[in-house]
Amino acid sequence: MQLIFALLLAFLSLLGELLCGALGATPPFLAITVFYLTKENSPAVGIFTAIFWGLLQDLALGRDFLFTPFKLLILLAVLQLLYRKPCRHLAEAFPAGAVIGAVTTLANALCAGLYGNFRPGGELAAALFFNSAAVALWMPVQLFFSDYPAGKMKLPLFFQPEKTPGGNRQRRIRSQVIQRGERP
Repeated sequence: MQLIFALLLAFLSLLGELLCGALGATPPFLAITVFYLTKENSPAVGIFTAIFWGLLQDLALGRDFLFTPFKLLILLAVLQLLYRKPCRHLAEAFPAGAVIGAVTTLANALCAGLYGNFRPGGELAAALFFNSAAVALWMPVQLFFSDYPAGKMKLPLFFQPEKTPGGNRQRRIRSQVIQRGERP
């Protein structure tokens, strides 16, 4: 079930990127999905997802130079260094989204430079700022909608709330407050 969910999630991310790319936008849905699957499962799953689905994206777009797997692997390495512990809530996804936006913008600028379409200056700085901000705002939304079906299927979740041993609930027995784990 976990493999089917990962394949479906990666396919939907790739399809979303291709559809938005046809409209002229380049959202990093696949990069967010690679990060999600890495944190949810293991780095090996993230590396496989980055290489396989990145190659598939480049082939679908008809690119001469297959740079998406390299972009996704670099992004995965940077995010693994920044996020070693599991995320506890949605607010922790904003900085990761900004990093994804910045790295994908710089990688796209580098690729444009290889084809001779790169124009340095304020245009790159504005694109870097706006893409980082847009992806930082979009990432918690995509992660939430990825975690919701995973939770319904009892799969590992991206957002793992902190658990206290024994719980911290109190219960009342005969008008006494007894901590969990203690006997009356």
